[in-house]
Amino acid sequence: AAGGGKMGRWLGLPPHMVMIMIGCGAGAGIAGIFKSPLGGALFTLEVMRLPMTTVPVLALLVCTLAAGMTAYALGGFTLDLSMGDASAAFDISMLPFIIALGLVCGGYSLYYSYIMKAVGAKLKSVKRPLLRNIAGGAMLGLAVFLFPSLYGEGYGVIGHVLNGNLEAVMSYGPFAGSGSGVWAIAALAAGTVVLKCFATSATNNGGGVSGNFAPTLFAGCMLGLLFVYVVKGLWHVDLPVGFFALMGMSGVMAGVIRAPLMALMLAVEMVGAYSSFFPLAVVAALSFGIVRLFTSDDYYSGRLDRPNGLMSKIVNNKHL
Repeated sequence: AAGGGKMGRWLGLPPHMVMIMIGCGAGAGIAGIFKSPLGGALFTLEVMRLPMTTVPVLALLVCTLAAGMTAYALGGFTLDLSMGDASAAFDISMLPFIIALGLVCGGYSLYYSYIMKAVGAKLKSVKRPLLRNIAGGAMLGLAVFLFPSLYGEGYGVIGHVLNGNLEAVMSYGPFAGSGSGVWAIAALAAGTVVLKCFATSATNNGGGVSGNFAPTLFAGCMLGLLFVYVVKGLWHVDLPVGFFALMGMSGVMAGVIRAPLMALMLAVEMVGAYSSFFPLAVVAALSFGIVRLFTSDDYYSGRLDRPNGLMSKIVNNKHL
């Protein structure tokens, strides 16, 4: 976004063209980071609300396709995450569980957003930066000590879960040596999803940067794992771990970011699970619907900072 805005001003473009350049830059950045051209385009259209007219949409598609394919080529034509054969695990008999997961993702998204705002407000109330750094660091350090899977961006853990390699996830931290029992794995996943939003907010508001997209993907993956093992423990039903973890990624991102189409395409393109499009769409739509049901209309009317106010603020920011 910053690069697009700078280039637009350097070329002396009018404000509406600078807006298009900002949207194209932001979408291209997402497309390159996640190797997801359509996910990047839908981010700009859903979150930044780029006008859906011919010129902006065509420019956006060209930029995101170029960025995504360039990153894919420079990365050795490989995806960052792989699922093996788990992406073909959908069966119509699992539809009730898929619907239930979508509802769970919506409820968790509300919790995630609430904790993010609450922790952020508490840390911002600490006026001295050093004390705020210490408070945020202490909160993050405690969370990582209890659940080491929270360390880093989480892609390694996501890769293990998507491929059902849970021994690697259980091999370190306080849970090491607890075995691979149903409730031991469920406890690990539950603690991780409960504390992930605390760790993310403590990082973002305590002086660091953890972003928001990767944390929601990680939280969704672990929520899918938790769902599978709770179902297995209570009803003795075996569900494919990787498949439900992928759906959880789509559902939590859709609910937290409030962009179901972007979340759907991002999850599908990141692992190449195009055969799982329908169940991921169901989970993303249900999660977003739950969040929309319990979220004030002001959030979507443009009276708040996003989504409509975000683009105009970037355009008018002279320091960009």
